[in-house]
Amino acid sequence: MGKSRRTLRDNLAFRLGRTMNEVLLRFEPDDLVALGQRVHELSRERGLFYEDGAKRMQVIPLLLRPRILSREQLRYFQKLCHTIIEALERLYYLWSTDSEVRALLPLTPEEQSWFSHMPKGAAQAPQAIFGRLDVQVDFSDPHWDKSCHFFEANTVGAGGIHYACVADAIVLETIVAKMQRYAPHFLVQPADDARLLLLHTLTAHADEIGIRRLNIGFLQDRRGAGGPEEFPSLVAFFRERGLEAALCDPRELELRSDQLWVGDLPVDILYRDTTIADLCGFERDGADLSALRWAFANGRVVSSLAGEFDHKSAFEILSDPRFAAHFTAGQRKAIARHIPWTRTLREVSCSGPDGSEIDLLTFVHRNREALVLKPNRGFGGGGIVIGPFAELGEWDQAIEAALHEPGSTVVQQYVPSLIKDFTVLSADGRARIEEYYVVCGFFATPDGLGILGRASRKRVVNVAQKGALVACMVLA
Repeated sequence: MGKSRRTLRDNLAFRLGRTMNEVLLRFEPDDLVALGQRVHELSRERGLFYEDGAKRMQVIPLLLRPRILSREQLRYFQKLCHTIIEALERLYYLWSTDSEVRALLPLTPEEQSWFSHMPKGAAQAPQAIFGRLDVQVDFSDPHWDKSCHFFEANTVGAGGIHYACVADAIVLETIVAKMQRYAPHFLVQPADDARLLLLHTLTAHADEIGIRRLNIGFLQDRRGAGGPEEFPSLVAFFRERGLEAALCDPRELELRSDQLWVGDLPVDILYRDTTIADLCGFERDGADLSALRWAFANGRVVSSLAGEFDHKSAFEILSDPRFAAHFTAGQRKAIARHIPWTRTLREVSCSGPDGSEIDLLTFVHRNREALVLKPNRGFGGGGIVIGPFAELGEWDQAIEAALHEPGSTVVQQYVPSLIKDFTVLSADGRARIEEYYVVCGFFATPDGLGILGRASRKRVVNVAQKGALVACMVLA
């Protein structure tokens, strides 16, 4: 695609992003209310659920206006994300061979026992990771390829695989179909189906380790409460395509004569939502997980143990010049452009955002408005302190608390939150424009790119924090 045509398409994405709200506001009020109700009904019917702490199923809100990107952008992000995933897959080997890396990616003795039981050379073997990279990017920014920044990697139990595809389909067949009556040239299609990308990953891994059959176990704690409730929908999706698939609690997995079993189903590959830390807790409670240990040792689990290094401090290893030699030239280029400066909060001299040597604690105290503090291994958006919006006392207190728990917190260069306008319906059925903070989660494989769009009125955008879903469409 030539430069002039590419610019035209990107400008079109920009114009559509600004005018879709105008088109929605042209709908007859009763039509818009009916569409909003239909979107909610389809969200319930198709499993856009989140389970709260009381095990109640909540329908996740789905905003009416989609976000739009160009085909050129989709290709760029697919290649970029796959490059970053390959860099993250290196961390298992680095952790096993470099004491500095082990210090930055701390594991408990119980967690380390799972690694010590792996066969010799496991860290050097090809890793199997299927994950989601969370990124802040404005598709309508003329400099989008320079201004997108990753802020987190989720390489175990990456939520949104089902949500992303279903949200896109619902908005396409309701809102977009109606919009095309007012704007006939508004032609879009969903991004790649993350469920199929997962299937491709599992199939490729099965081929690599010499498995001909592909019976899949979706490994998840079925006794706990709270979190995304996607696995039953994923099982149904795979079964509809002629595959044998089953939900599997780690405590119910059995090994019989070198064959994994989930009830009466022999299972060949496991896709997991449980971390090793979760599994250690089950073992402390008396669970026998020897079958699952066998599965890890024999390469039957996706994500493999390499997925455990999705600590936020992983971005320190990627972004610190001390470790640059461990990554390829292409990986270093992608990291330098798109990974924000990140350091584990501790008493140390290290390189700062501009490459100069700094005393880390002094720098963090003095530069609150340019930084953010995050739990190293937390998820769900909790415990984040955003420097520009924190009081000085709160900031200093967070630093002191972090120092009492070595390795617990990272400091990261603050990337301003992205705000977009969306058409929403009030309780009385009136349409209005409201601002939301937005982020994207990218599922990247060599085969394509799936996109999970999220939005929230809070700066920390997370479904667990009562956020909403946003469909992400590609210009056809």
